[in-house]
Amino acid sequence: MVRVNWRKPYSDAAVALQALRQNIEPISGMFNWILRRQLLA
Repeated sequence: MVRVNWRKPYSDAAVALQALRQNIEPISGMFNWILRRQLLA
């Protein structure tokens, strides 16, 4: 698994997983907010 800059790969799977979690949580929160707005509209 590589970063946006492919010349600097993640050092190990744990570091890659941490980066994924940091990006997934804000995105899932945004989708939940959008879905709630649509359901309440």
